[in-house]
Amino acid sequence: MLLLLFMASTLVAQETTLCPPGQYYSADFNTPPIYVGLGPNPSELPPFTPPIDELRGIFWVHGFGGDNNSLNAVATATDLGAAGYLARRTVSVPTTYLVNDLPGAGHSLNQNISGQTQVLLDNGIIDPSYNFIIAHSQGGIVSRMADMQLDNNPGTLRRFYGIATFGSPHNGAQILNSRNSGLVNEFATDACKAVLSTSAASLFEAKPIIALFLDLNGLTVRIEDLCETVPGTFLPFALSKFFSGVSNGYAVGAEDLGDINSHNSAVHKASFHGVEFAKPSEDPTDNGFTSKQVLWRTLGSPPDAVTNAPVFSANEDQDLVDWANTLMAEYQATYELHAGNVENAGGYCDWWEWLISPIFCAELEVSIPLDIELRNIYHNAWRWSQGVDRQWKIIIGAHTVEPVPKYRCTCEFESIPGEPGIIEETFVDNPADCKDYWVGNQHFECTASTEIEFVIETVIRESDGVVTAESAQGYPGAGESMLLNNANHFQLRNSTQTKNGLLKLFDEGGEAAESFFITKTK
Repeated sequence: MLLLLFMASTLVAQETTLCPPGQYYSADFNTPPIYVGLGPNPSELPPFTPPIDELRGIFWVHGFGGDNNSLNAVATATDLGAAGYLARRTVSVPTTYLVNDLPGAGHSLNQNISGQTQVLLDNGIIDPSYNFIIAHSQGGIVSRMADMQLDNNPGTLRRFYGIATFGSPHNGAQILNSRNSGLVNEFATDACKAVLSTSAASLFEAKPIIALFLDLNGLTVRIEDLCETVPGTFLPFALSKFFSGVSNGYAVGAEDLGDINSHNSAVHKASFHGVEFAKPSEDPTDNGFTSKQVLWRTLGSPPDAVTNAPVFSANEDQDLVDWANTLMAEYQATYELHAGNVENAGGYCDWWEWLISPIFCAELEVSIPLDIELRNIYHNAWRWSQGVDRQWKIIIGAHTVEPVPKYRCTCEFESIPGEPGIIEETFVDNPADCKDYWVGNQHFECTASTEIEFVIETVIRESDGVVTAESAQGYPGAGESMLLNNANHFQLRNSTQTKNGLLKLFDEGGEAAESFFITKTK
């Protein structure tokens, strides 16, 4: 049952060893011009004035693992309205692209957008410079590639002049680097061992007599061998759709991603980033019974369920967190139970005890090794449940160990004049942080080095459970990115925070106040 619960929480699109513009628009005509040839280049457009009566086309671009229905609820509400969300003068067009290499995906998106032209013409949208893209996740990167390809091929008709991204990994998706380095398989292997071993152990707990016929230790060894040998057998249930077809072009440091980040695009830009993981100061333990568990919240918002939820309602992600915390408590309690049994057993019977109580001694011969094996299984599972969220944060780049620039702060207390005193050293972020201090009546005089030293430290980054906030904020030229707090990666598709972001975009032009995106209500 545990395996089913864990594996059914599918990622569709991820103390162990694993374990961061100008405004343009066409001239203000009473009658919109008819573009019979190429669309205007964004860099040649006069300053933009938000349209009053004209309809605008929005191309909605899904993320990895999605399709042209993924953003349908939000797109429909934008055209028709919803509670607390007035309809806009828009015509929404769902789009898709082939999930392949990044340049191929950009070309595919441009082709798909081009094929949707008639939808806009049928609604009287003739001027393509009104149109823009709203993209989620990988779709934002694909849209930027499509934009660069249009700039590099001036003979191609341009049909959009702005891109707004939600949770897109502009600086790369570390989860793909982790896939390539084997961390994802290691993650799946650890989960497989913990889940299947405790499932097997529960059978022996329910009916200890099974131990007379089956060797639990041998069974767990075979389970571990299975998990080590074929992690892919279990990975598809939880992660394969997220990884299948996603090329290395989206990874941190990828050449394709570097190309679009260095491209000087003139389209209008806005970005939004979700944060599901609290700041380190608010979540110092980073595991266990904490309010912010990135893995379980992300798994607890299956993309299909988010897509099919009523518009802007996919807000709850607590259920799987509660389940995971209950599971962790059960693992701990069961481990402590069997550890206590082993401690209290007092060892096996001597020969003379066999003569007095043969049945009792026979039971000890079965129960002691069984309790030892159950103790070990549940201890490993408990440790896994404590560390699995950290494993996931490592995979997505939210938990790293890296050199951090620091200044050495040296503090000295001279206990006896003229003689060496007590010296303490620490590292500070800024020399101004190196200050004198008192301990009782003892004064420590502190001085900071002016030379930067790199100290290896654990760095915790905020994330939406898949993409770090730092990466989602890294859209070059987009200005300030708007925070969508308490929204995991998949909830960015269709939650209250999605509504808040779109209202900000349509009413104010986003956090960077890009007036191009201001769109009037109907």
